[in-house]
Amino acid sequence: MTQESTQQPIRVVVPDDDPPVFADSAAIARLSRLPDFDVATFTKRPNNQYELEERISGAHTLIIARSTTRVTNAIIESATPQLKHIAIWGTAADHVAVEAARRLDVTVTNTPNSATVAVAEHALALLMSLSRKIPQLDLRVREGEWPGGQLTQLAGKTLGIVGTGAVGIRLARIAEGIGMRILMSSLSESS
Repeated sequence: MTQESTQQPIRVVVPDDDPPVFADSAAIARLSRLPDFDVATFTKRPNNQYELEERISGAHTLIIARSTTRVTNAIIESATPQLKHIAIWGTAADHVAVEAARRLDVTVTNTPNSATVAVAEHALALLMSLSRKIPQLDLRVREGEWPGGQLTQLAGKTLGIVGTGAVGIRLARIAEGIGMRILMSSLSESS
């Protein structure tokens, strides 16, 4: 903020950085150094809605780090007219009263597909770990044994995936790449 400016700094609040992800991040450090910004990060989740209201008082932007933080109609109403933006760190927005935000001219953003690849790869890694008995065999090797025996190969096996969203589809593509057959199911008729 320049010395001639009488405008208040833009207040950015992360009310629920627990466990901390933002507090020590380079992005928050850079934002905090900008003269036109006032950044507050709370490294413990709010205990209740009143504490959340208190934390976000005067905020222009909220960065909601955890889906356990419920941003209700009442929370949004208490934060307006200053509140202009709610940024959800994740894909799901079911913990934010999006319609109330829209009605009160508060923009809600999220990070769609930000973890799709990571989650699909992790699911396959867990599947491989189980099929190869990696935790059990690792323990036996550490105890001085050299176990033998047959391990299950995933190639040629059938993988059932419940859910045809971005993660399910990505997992199916990866699993097909290693020779697995895929069966997918969805609760939604449109999928």
